[in-house]
Amino acid sequence: MHLGPNSGVERRARAIMGAAAIVFLSSRNSAAAQDQGDQPPVTDTIPVVVTDDERTDDLSERDELWTALLTAGAGGFSGDNIGDDPDFAAQARLRLALSEHSYLTGGTFYGRVAHQFEQEETFFKQIIRIDPNTGQIIIRNVQRTRIVQHEDESRINFISFGAGLRDEVSEDLDGYVEARLGPIFGGDVDTSLAAAVSAGLGLALNESGNARLVLDATGLFTDAEVGPQGELEFGWMVGLGIQIEF
Repeated sequence: MHLGPNSGVERRARAIMGAAAIVFLSSRNSAAAQDQGDQPPVTDTIPVVVTDDERTDDLSERDELWTALLTAGAGGFSGDNIGDDPDFAAQARLRLALSEHSYLTGGTFYGRVAHQFEQEETFFKQIIRIDPNTGQIIIRNVQRTRIVQHEDESRINFISFGAGLRDEVSEDLDGYVEARLGPIFGGDVDTSLAAAVSAGLGLALNESGNARLVLDATGLFTDAEVGPQGELEFGWMVGLGIQIEF
């Protein structure tokens, strides 16, 4: 078959154009791969959203350093010539947080203690008799003594300072234990050194937990003279109260 004179030229032109297209596409793919290699890898990021409640919790843990605790209930005392019948007692305490679980504390304990004492009394007894010889009535006043037991009541105050530990029992309930030391004194109480140990549970009354209903138990140890013959050795109190953090 015979081809025209331009057939060879057309074949060469098509071959050159095909080679140029292959080189152009190869260089374009190489440049795109290099650009992708220079870029940092793309990673998926999940935004973290802090709610208002979480912000409030963080601020409260940082700012609420002070805690006030007021309790009232029944208390009793024991010792030599000390009445052991329960009576009214109350406490007021202030705490300063040192960390999440430790704090310093100070406060006062108020109670009423009954004490007994014996006292010798002098009295006159009238004796009437009839003289058998004269029949005359004779009246005489004879002095006698007797021991009388008295009971009195004294108010006591215990001002103390110490430290304590606290921790969460559950989401709405926390517990604490603390020890305090200080002077005990009162109207008929000789000022003496006393020590106290308290433990309690606090139930949250609001969402932030800075207001709690508290059940508190306290033991008091001392060696104080009360009245003429009383010697106070131990006291106790169990009460309910309110705890406020601020």
